[in-house]
Amino acid sequence: MLISDVLFSQALRKYPQFWGLNNKYVNWQKDGKILADELTVTTNTTITVENVCLKYKRIRESLMRLNKNPKGRRRTRLVAYLWYAIELGLQHAANRISNDILEYKVEPSEISEPIMMIEPEISEPIEMIDNISENETEQINKRTNVQTNVQMDVQTGEQMNIQTEERTDQDTQRSTLAVRSPNRRRYNIRNRSPIYDEGPSTSAEAARREKMRRLAPAADQNEGQDVQEADNTANVETQTVNSEIVEPAADRELKFTVDIEALREVVGRLSPHDKVVQLHFDEVYTNGKMRYFRTEDILYGCGYNNCGKITTTEEYRTVLFFAVRSLLTSFNILISATPITNYNGAPDELDRCLGIVEEAGLDVKAVVCDRSNPNLHTLGKFRNGTYKRKRADGTIYIIYYLTDYVHLICSIYWLMTNSKLFDTSVITRAHARKLSTSNHLKRRGACLINTSGQNVKNCMQLFTPATVANLNVAVRRKIIHKEQDLRTCKVIASLTEFCEVIHTGEICSAQWEGQKAVLTKVKTCINANFETEKTTKSTLQTIDKFMEIMDGLLEAYPGITIHAYRVSQDLLERFFCKMAPSRRTKTRHVENIMKLGTRLMKQQLEFWGDGSTIDDDYELIEKLDYTTPAQAEDEFMPYDLNGVPFKVTANRLTVNEAEYFRLLTGYGIAQYIREQLNCQACLSDLTLTREEACSETDGMLVAKIQEHDKILANKHLEAEFPRLDVLNVFLEALGIYLGIMKFHMVERNIGKRTQATILKQLDFFKKKGSCPNGRSHRTNLLGFIIHLLLIDKNWIQEPVANVSSF
Repeated sequence: MLISDVLFSQALRKYPQFWGLNNKYVNWQKDGKILADELTVTTNTTITVENVCLKYKRIRESLMRLNKNPKGRRRTRLVAYLWYAIELGLQHAANRISNDILEYKVEPSEISEPIMMIEPEISEPIEMIDNISENETEQINKRTNVQTNVQMDVQTGEQMNIQTEERTDQDTQRSTLAVRSPNRRRYNIRNRSPIYDEGPSTSAEAARREKMRRLAPAADQNEGQDVQEADNTANVETQTVNSEIVEPAADRELKFTVDIEALREVVGRLSPHDKVVQLHFDEVYTNGKMRYFRTEDILYGCGYNNCGKITTTEEYRTVLFFAVRSLLTSFNILISATPITNYNGAPDELDRCLGIVEEAGLDVKAVVCDRSNPNLHTLGKFRNGTYKRKRADGTIYIIYYLTDYVHLICSIYWLMTNSKLFDTSVITRAHARKLSTSNHLKRRGACLINTSGQNVKNCMQLFTPATVANLNVAVRRKIIHKEQDLRTCKVIASLTEFCEVIHTGEICSAQWEGQKAVLTKVKTCINANFETEKTTKSTLQTIDKFMEIMDGLLEAYPGITIHAYRVSQDLLERFFCKMAPSRRTKTRHVENIMKLGTRLMKQQLEFWGDGSTIDDDYELIEKLDYTTPAQAEDEFMPYDLNGVPFKVTANRLTVNEAEYFRLLTGYGIAQYIREQLNCQACLSDLTLTREEACSETDGMLVAKIQEHDKILANKHLEAEFPRLDVLNVFLEALGIYLGIMKFHMVERNIGKRTQATILKQLDFFKKKGSCPNGRSHRTNLLGFIIHLLLIDKNWIQEPVANVSSF
C-alpha cells in the first residue's frame, strides 16, 4: 500500500506515543488502529495497521541509515520527516535534509514547517523566516546596520515556504523547529557541515539580522528609549545603553586590573635589576557553575559569548591571568585577570597589559606562554617570535616570544611516545633489567624518581643526569642495542642537556659560551631526529630567542648571574595548583578564583611596596591564604512585580525538559499551595485528586493521561497531579524563562523582569479562581517553581521503562 509521505508525516506528528523516543516500546497491534483510521479517512483508502507499521519501520530505518551516511549525492526522499529526525536526535540526518531543502528549493506541498538550523558550535537555534519581501529586508538591514561578507543571491521569484504569522507592535510570534541533539552536546566548529559555509538564503539572512537586533541587550523598549545598535559580531562591552533598567555586561564583569598608580609607586622602589621583566599569561579552568544571588537579583558566574553568529550567555569556563616576573631577581606581580566564556585569543588584553607595564616603568624583554592555538592568536603581532613595539615617546624596542620550556619538553616527550622512531619504555626496561647496576648508581646519587613522563611533573623529573647515567650503563652492557632504542637514548641525553641549561642552569659571562654551545648541539639533535613539526619549530625558535635575550642581558649587566628558569610561566601554574580546593577537586567557582587573584595581587603590592626582598620566587604564593567563605543559600522570597517585561518568544522544549518540569510543577504545588499556604481552594483549582488522575488496570495504578506518568512513577517526591491546562501554562512559562536566561542572564533585575514577562504573556496568572487571594498565590507559586530551578538540586530519578510496574 502506497502512503503519501506528506500525509503520513502529518498524521504521525499528531501522536507522540508512536515516535518511539528513548527506546520506548510502541504497541502497534493495540494502539496503531488510531493512526490507521486517520490515514484511511484522509486518503479515502483502506489502510490497515500492518501498512502503517511497515511504513513507520521503513521511515525510521531510512533516517538511521541517512544519519550514519549523510554524504550522498542524490536528493533524499525524507524531506517530510525533518521534524522526526530532530525528535530522534539524528543531527547528521537533519542537516542533510535541511541541506536538500535549501539546495533543491522544495515546493510548499513537500514541507510545511519552518526550518531552524543550529550552528555546530551554538546550542541555540537560529530562526529562518521566509516570505519576507525585499522592502522588508532592506528595512531590517537599515535598522540593524549589519554588514556581512556573505554574498547572497537575491531571487524574488524563488522563496522557501516558511509560514509568517501576524505581527503586532508588542510581540511577534514565530513557529520554530529546532535541530538539536537530545543530550545537548556542543559540536565543534571543525565539524561544521558545508551547508553552514555556503551562505544563508536571502530571507534567512534577513531574519537572522532581525533576531540579532532583538537579542542585543536593550533598554526599556516600552518607554521608547534609544539604544546603540550593534552588528552581530559586536562586543557587548562597546554597547551603550541609555536606560536605568538594563546594565551593560561590561560594568558587571569580575575582571580586575592592577592599579597603575600603585604599581608605579612600587616600581619606583625597585632596583634596576628588578625592572627587567618578562610578561607571561595562562588560563585556569573554573568549575563551570553559575550562582543566583536573590538579594541582588543577579546570576554570577556567567557572561556574554560573542564568538558565534548570535551573542549568547554562557558560564565562565576559564580565567585568563597576566603577570610580570623579573628575569634577574625574585620580583613578580599579577597584572590582570579576566573571566572568559570561550577563549579564542586575547590580543587586545595583551596590548593593554604591555601598556600598563610600560607606563609603570618596567622594561619588558619577553612574553612567555604555552603554544596553544588561542595563545597564538593572542600573539598575532609577533612575527617569527619578534614584536617591534613603539613606546609612548616614539622609541621602538623589541619584545621576544618564548614558549614555556616546560611545555616544550613535555610536548617533545609525548611526540616521541607516539612516534614509531622512538621507544620511551627503554628507560623502564634498562632500570628493571639490572637491579644491581641501579643500586650501584643510587648509592652514588643517580637515583631515578620515575621512569616515565606521564604528566608534567614526572616528565621534568625524568630528564635528569640520573636517567642519562642509567641509559649509558645499559648501552655499555648491551642491554640496549636496537637502533630505535639508541636513537631514544641520544634524544633523551640531548633534552637533558637542554634542561640543565634552561631549567637548572645559572648563566653568567664566564660560562655562557659553553652553554651556548650546548644549546646549539641540542638544535642539531632536534633537526636530525625529528621531522618538521610545530613542536620542534617552537623549540628551535625559543632556543634562538633565549640566546638573544641572554646575550643582551649579559652585555648590559656583565657581572650578574641569571637563573634561567625565570623565563617560564611556572609562577602562575604554581598559583593554580595551590588554588585547587582538594586533591580530588581541582577547580573553583569563578568568583573564588577572582577573589584569590585579587588577594595575591594586593599582598604582592604591599610586600614590594614596603621595600621587602626575598630569595624564593614562590614564597608569597606559598604563604597566601587560599580559604574562601562558603556562599550561603538565600532564603526563598516571592519575586517582586515592578520589573519591565522582556520581549522574547518562548523556546520549544525537549521531551526530557517537559517531563521534568511537569514533575517539578506538581512538586511545587504540593510544597507551596498545600504545605505552606494550606489553601484548599487553590489546590482544588489547580490539581486533580489521585482518584481523578489515575485508574486501576489489572490491579495496577495507571495515569489516565500521559502527562501524569512521570509524577506517578516518581518515588522520591510527593507531587500533586496538576490539571492539564495548568501543566500547559507552566510549560509555556518555562519556555519564556529559558528564552530569557539564554540571552539576558547577566542583566540587572533579571528576576523581576522574568516574573513580569511571564505574567504579561500568560493570562492564567492574572486570574483569581475560586480563592480570594488566588492571583497572589499563583504568582508566588510561579516564583517558587522558578526558585526550584535555580537552587541547583537534582530532582530527576532514573527513567522507568515500564511505568505500569509501579
